[in-house]
Amino acid sequence: SSKIKCGDCASWYGSKVWHSNSKYRRVIWQCNHKFEGKKCTTPVLTEDEIKDIFVRAANMVITEKDEICSTYEQMMAPLLSTAELEKEQAELETEISVTAELIEDCIKENAHVALDQADYQQRYDALAARFDKAKSRLTEISDMIVERLARKHQVEMYLQELRERDLITEFHDADWLSMVDYMT
Repeated sequence: SSKIKCGDCASWYGSKVWHSNSKYRRVIWQCNHKFEGKKCTTPVLTEDEIKDIFVRAANMVITEKDEICSTYEQMMAPLLSTAELEKEQAELETEISVTAELIEDCIKENAHVALDQADYQQRYDALAARFDKAKSRLTEISDMIVERLARKHQVEMYLQELRERDLITEFHDADWLSMVDYMT
């Protein structure tokens, strides 16, 4: 369940029992929306067919593992790098610190010196908006860093397991669960 997606409507496949009370009883997998509205033309699959498809696909990946790993190094590693984001994060932290000090100075000045309150409020509002904008962007950047690091860790764990893999001769649930997000 939740591992096979329909190629027509992107709905999930589900198991169905055919001929439940006869000697021809079979469990098949088909699109859960196969007969709703626009009829999907995706095939009905048996569990044995799914297992066979998985073993063949996994072995295709395993035979190309060296190329996949080198492609990751060339293409994905730079995409999952956080160096630029960390640089922007440091700049935003500095911006927030400086803006907070300017807000404090503005408040102190208003408390000690008689100022036109309209000018003070305009200056304060501008500084507060600058602070809020930087704080919002910092949160956004921090979330992006966490997301990239998690994705990078996930990909690296997958590649580490892939490097250690030999060809699969038979289906195992653990392989299915560890190697497949979903199939279409």
